[in-house]
Amino acid sequence: MKPENVLITSYNQLYVTDIVSYKPTYVDSENITCYNQCFGNLDNNKRCYMAPERFWGENYNDSLKDYHRLERSMDIFSAGCIIAEILMERTMFELATLKNYKRGTFNPKTILDKHVQDPQMVELIMKMIDLDPSKRPSIDPCLQMFDRDGSIPQSFSSCFF
Repeated sequence: MKPENVLITSYNQLYVTDIVSYKPTYVDSENITCYNQCFGNLDNNKRCYMAPERFWGENYNDSLKDYHRLERSMDIFSAGCIIAEILMERTMFELATLKNYKRGTFNPKTILDKHVQDPQMVELIMKMIDLDPSKRPSIDPCLQMFDRDGSIPQSFSSCFF
C-alpha cells in the first residue's frame, strides 16, 4: 500500500484506494519482483499494509490462492494498519515484518502497547489486523469500538463506501 493510496479528508474520513485494476489479488511471497512491480519498489518496502492472506508461496498456506476475489476483510486489515500508523506516528508493518507476522514470528501488539496509550484502541487495531480474515470485524463494529464516547454522528455509519 503506497501512501498516496491513503487519504484522510478534512472531515476525518479515511479512504483506502487503489484504482489500478491490473494488480493481482495474490502475490507470490517468494517472488519480490512481482510485489515490487505491482505494489511498490525496494524503497516502498518500508510500508506494507496488504492483508497477509494475499501472500502465497511455499512457506505459507496456499489454500486461498485460487480464490481471486478481494474481500472486505482485506480492506479492514489495511485500515487497521493505517489507524495504527496515525496513532503511533510510525509504520506498522514493513514487508519483512508482515511476512514474519504471517509466519507467526512477529507480534504487532508489542509495538502497539509501546506506542498507543489507549488499550481499547490497541484492542480495536488487533481485531482489525487479525491473521484470520474471518475474525476481522466488519466496519460497523469497528466504528462502534472507535466511537466509545458517541462523538461520531450516527449518519456516518450509513454512508461509508
